Amino acid sequence: MSKNGSGVGVGYQREPTLAAAWASVSLRITHALIQATNNNDTQ
Repeated sequence: MSKNGSGVGVGYQREPTLAAAWASVSLRITHALIQATNNNDTQ
């Protein structure tokens, strides 16, 4: 488990674009959830 964890960390360091893509996806999901919550509050 610890080896996998460190491997993931190294992977992110080697692939900055992958980390950026994951951050973008996370932001999109968060934004979508916020919009859904706002829609529910409005209705």
